[in-house]
Amino acid sequence: NDSRKIKNGQFNIKNIIPEYRLTHLRNNEIIYCGTLEKIFKIAGNNAITYSKRFCIFTKKYFSYYKSKEIYISINKPILQIENKYILRIEHTSLNNGNYYFGIICEVNEKTKDLIEKANSFVTNEGNTNELLLGFKTQDYKTMMKWVTVLKYFIPQQKNQS
Repeated sequence: NDSRKIKNGQFNIKNIIPEYRLTHLRNNEIIYCGTLEKIFKIAGNNAITYSKRFCIFTKKYFSYYKSKEIYISINKPILQIENKYILRIEHTSLNNGNYYFGIICEVNEKTKDLIEKANSFVTNEGNTNELLLGFKTQDYKTMMKWVTVLKYFIPQQKNQS
């Protein structure tokens, strides 16, 4: 049972990032990175497609690149969002053996240009528009490590947990 694994602390932040490193992280240092399948909305016909993206998370922002090679050589992300605009992290699993997590961002003056770039879903929650950056993986541990790290560092998540 997946929820039992969480309760016994397997997905505790200190089991993913050593405590010493957690307390000595610099702002621009990579906290966590890896390749995930980004969910893209195909405009016009409500279909979705997936594309591998190299994702990086620091204290300041979450970003993704076309590949690890592009990150290393050019270091220009396809998309970068400041963590202060991330509202929450959600995750789910489907019976098809895929695990999904979403980074829900506030749509405002600073982030509205990301909507087009992200090719993602915008929902209306209450009076605010939200941008969903969705990712898929076939490994439960991969998803939960990302979710744990993101929730630990996202200011709004800390206040809600």
